[in-house]
Amino acid sequence: MEPKECKIVCDGKEIATLTCTEGGFTVKCTEEGKELCREMCKECC
Repeated sequence: MEPKECKIVCDGKEIATLTCTEGGFTVKCTEEGKELCREMCKECC
């Protein structure tokens, strides 16, 4: 399985990239995402 990349967009801003691989997935927040989800999802960002 090739790694797949998904972009997570909120209010028209790209806030994170989700990369899926056979072993699971990783979430990488963008700078805008870190600001937007500081309160909502501290665990992931």
